[in-house]
Amino acid sequence: MKLSNEGHYLTLAEVQGLLSEEKELNDVQRLALEHARGFNKLDVKEAETLRKELSKLNLPDKLVCKIVDILPEDTDTVIAILSTDRSRIQENVIKQVLEIALKHVKE
Repeated sequence: MKLSNEGHYLTLAEVQGLLSEEKELNDVQRLALEHARGFNKLDVKEAETLRKELSKLNLPDKLVCKIVDILPEDTDTVIAILSTDRSRIQENVIKQVLEIALKHVKE
């Protein structure tokens, strides 16, 4: 598997997409793929779209990836995700994150 050595965050959809393309996986990669398949809620394209929309809110990339992975459906979950960052949580950002995420929730 050829990946960049740059430290950047990946969503579960991206992990699943990358690992699914590989012919041979080691044990750790196989477990990561199983985890991604079990918890991923979006396909790669949907996750990418959501990530781009959330990035416009100037949130740290690690939070954007968590939001994409968890796909929160209520304010409390958004607050829980955003509270992992040391900066102050603004109410308008919480609302925007929830509005954007809810557009991608599947019924």
